[in-house]
Amino acid sequence: MNIRLGVLRIGDVALASVNAEIYSTVGREFIERTPVADTLVVTLANGMANSGYITNDAAFGANTFQVLSSRLKPGCAETSILNGWLDLLQAASR
Repeated sequence: MNIRLGVLRIGDVALASVNAEIYSTVGREFIERTPVADTLVVTLANGMANSGYITNDAAFGANTFQVLSSRLKPGCAETSILNGWLDLLQAASR
């Protein structure tokens, strides 16, 4: 599954993007981990990544529409997105 990530940093503002619809907990986790003072997460709705909803790992096992319709496996997307954003942010800070 290909999920596109991006980071744009302008001074003390960072925009982290993903071409999918993610659970807000994934975005909040990034905001808590980033060293940039003002960070926003920008997502794209309506399945552009063709992954279905991207839930946090803790949500797997719940019988919700978002989990049941997801094409992803637990333990993959949340960590990959967070680490990808952090790597992109580090590269943008050079």
